[in-house]
Amino acid sequence: MFVDAYQSAGHIPIDVKEWGVEMLAAGTRKYLLGIPGVAFLYVRKELADALKPKASAWFGRENGFDGAYAKGARRFQTGTPAFISVSAAAAALSLLNHIGVSHIRDHVKTICADAVQYAAEKGLQLAAAQGGDQPGMVAIQDERASETAALLKKKKVICAPRDNVIRLAPHFYNTKEDMRHAIDEIAAKTIHK
Repeated sequence: MFVDAYQSAGHIPIDVKEWGVEMLAAGTRKYLLGIPGVAFLYVRKELADALKPKASAWFGRENGFDGAYAKGARRFQTGTPAFISVSAAAAALSLLNHIGVSHIRDHVKTICADAVQYAAEKGLQLAAAQGGDQPGMVAIQDERASETAALLKKKKVICAPRDNVIRLAPHFYNTKEDMRHAIDEIAAKTIHK
């Protein structure tokens, strides 16, 4: 099984052994709080040793350019890492581990559930069924999502416009009040157009 954990790593606990994951990929730009330039690949050791990379550089070899492929997932490294990005990722991962991903998941799930209810009370239409065991974001219909997002940015509300949807994706540092403020601003922009 291959898992794309880009949208979940950092706010949903992941256990590759419990889930029977063979490969997992994630990047640091979303919930892992990093900057561009770092992605992670987990490959179960037995599988990694059986695979031959299409591209490999000296970091992916046992002894530089002339050696055999490195053992495990290291064999998939293609070049010199972006060390500044790696340093930022290390600090972010340390912070996330200190707080605890289970705690982050519970917090995000709680504030998203409140935001979904509050958005409905404000007359906003949700983009899809939300809630339950789907923590992580709140998506609100808005025919002028890009325009609304630009207006919200001026009010210090950062969101992601996607076609006709405004997406709010909180993390551990956001509060219920942050989400309600964002929804109030979205409601003011969308309902009164």
